[in-house]
Amino acid sequence: MSLIRKSAIALGATAAIAGGAGAYVYFNGLPGGGGGEGLYGSAEIIPDDAMAAVALTNNAEAWKNLGNFGSAATQAQADGALQDFKKSFLDDTGLSLDDDILPLLEDVVVALLPPTSVESADAPEMLAVISTNNPIKALQLLTKAKDGGEVKIETSEHQGVTLSEITPPEGGKFYSAILNQRLVIAPTRRPVEMAIETSKGDDSLADLPRAAQALKGGDDSVLRLYIPDYGDLLTNIMALSPDASPLSPEALEQVGKIDSIVAGLTVEEAGLRLKATSELDPSLRPTDYQAGQGEAVNRFPANTVAFFNGQGISQSWDKMLEQSEALPESTMVFDLMRNASQQIDVDLDKEVFGWMTGEFAFGIVPVQEGLVGQVGMGAVFVMDSGDRPTTEALFAKLDKLAAGNQLKVGEKSVGKQAVTAWQAPIGSEEAIVGRGWLDEDSIFLATGDTLVANMSEAPVESLPSNPIFQSIMADLPKNAMGYGFVNVEQALALALNSPLSQQLDPQVLDLLRMVEGVGMASRWEKAETSEVEFFVSLKSEDELEAAAN
Repeated sequence: MSLIRKSAIALGATAAIAGGAGAYVYFNGLPGGGGGEGLYGSAEIIPDDAMAAVALTNNAEAWKNLGNFGSAATQAQADGALQDFKKSFLDDTGLSLDDDILPLLEDVVVALLPPTSVESADAPEMLAVISTNNPIKALQLLTKAKDGGEVKIETSEHQGVTLSEITPPEGGKFYSAILNQRLVIAPTRRPVEMAIETSKGDDSLADLPRAAQALKGGDDSVLRLYIPDYGDLLTNIMALSPDASPLSPEALEQVGKIDSIVAGLTVEEAGLRLKATSELDPSLRPTDYQAGQGEAVNRFPANTVAFFNGQGISQSWDKMLEQSEALPESTMVFDLMRNASQQIDVDLDKEVFGWMTGEFAFGIVPVQEGLVGQVGMGAVFVMDSGDRPTTEALFAKLDKLAAGNQLKVGEKSVGKQAVTAWQAPIGSEEAIVGRGWLDEDSIFLATGDTLVANMSEAPVESLPSNPIFQSIMADLPKNAMGYGFVNVEQALALALNSPLSQQLDPQVLDLLRMVEGVGMASRWEKAETSEVEFFVSLKSEDELEAAAN
C-alpha cells in the first residue's frame, strides 16, 4: 500500500489517537494551526538524519492558477485521476476531500530517512508530517472519520506520547502520532518514535544549515525540496542498491563536495517556475569563470526549435582533468578518449578543447529542403575560438580524414562567406556538413546546404525576436553562464508532420499541446553557490481553443 493511501486512511483512523481530553490539548489553543510556522515547524519534528524532505503546500490561489491551464481533454484527464484518487483516498474514512479535508489542510512534508531497523534495511523509510490550519475543526473531522471508517487500532506510548498502530480493512499496517498539532505518519513504527524523540528535544531537520531557506518560506512555492547533504543521500542510496557498482573512496570524496540542494516550484499566471540552488565546494568552479555574453543567439533564426549555449568548454575541461587526478575510474575514461584522438593524429587537450575558451551554442532548426529536409530539422554549432590557428589546424586534419574516407571536401562561397563542405562521394552534391568563420574568432558548423547557407549571413529575424522566446526568457537571470530554450509548440508541430506522429499516445499529445515552451538559465556567480532556473510556459483553455480554430 502506498504511503499516500496510508496517510489518507490515517486521517480517519487517527480519531482514536486524538480522542478524549488528552487529545484536545494537542489541538486546542492555537487557531492558526500548524504551530504558526508552516513547513519549518514541521521540520522541527523530523529527525536530523533525514536524507531529503519534500514539502507540499495548500496554496489555494496557486492551485487555482494551475487549473486554468490545459484543454478540456487534459482537464478531463485530471478530473478522472482526481475521482479515482478520491475513491481510493476516502473509501475507508467516510470523508469528502473537497468539503472536509482540503479546507483544513495547510501543508504536508514527506521526509526520506535511512533504514531504522534490520527489517527495513533494504530501502529508505518515509515519514509524513501533515499540518492543519484549524486544529479544532480537525479534531471534529477526525471524530467524523472514526464514525465512517472501518479500521483496527492498537495504541501504546512512547516517551509519554500516544502512538497508534493502524490496520485498514485490506491489511497493511502503518503508525501515527500527534505532535505539536501535527499528524505524523509512517509505514513502520521506528520513524514515528524518532519524531516523538525529536519533538522532545533531539536534533531536528530544522536545526541543519539552510533548512530555514528551504522550508521557512519567503516565496509562493507549492512544492519544495530540501536535501541537506547530497553526498550522504547518494551514499545511502548506493548502499541500498545491491546491484549498483560501489563508488570508490575518491569518487565519494568528489560527491561529498556537493553539499545541500534547495528547490522550489511556483505556479504563475503564465506557467510553472522551478528554482534550485546547490551549495558546493568552491574548488568545483573553474578559476576564471565568467558569465556568458549571449551573443551567439543572434546568429540563430527566429524559427529555431531548440537552443542551448554556455561558456568556457576549455576551462571546464581543465577543471574535470584536475578533479580526475583523484579518481582512477575517470582517469581511465580520459585516457581512452586521448588514445582514440591520437589514432587520428589529434591532441585532444590542445587541438580540440584548448581553443574553446569563449561562448559555444547549439541549435535545432527546421529544414524542408534537401537531405536534411527529409528529417525535418538540422543541427547548428557556433563556437568562439581563443586560438584561431589551432582551430584551423584541427579542421584541416579532419578534412584530410574525411577525404580519406571517401567524402568529397571542397571550398565554395555563399554570398561573401567562404565555406568548407563535406559531400557524399556519389549522388547528391549537397553538403552533409559545412563550416565557416562568422568573424575573426567565431566558427559555425551546420548540417545540409540550407543551414550552411543560412548561417553564412546574419538572419533577417533572429531567435530573440521570436515572441515565445521573449516571453519565456524575459524573467530568467540575465547574467547566466548558460541558457536553454525549447519551442515545444513548434517541436510538436514538426513531430506531427513526421512518421513519429503515429507512435504518440493521444493523452501524451494532449499534455504536450498545453506546453508552449521551456526556458532555463544557470549561473555560478558565487563560487560556493550554483543556481539553475526553469520556466515552463503553459497555455490556457482559451488559448488552446483559439489555436485549434
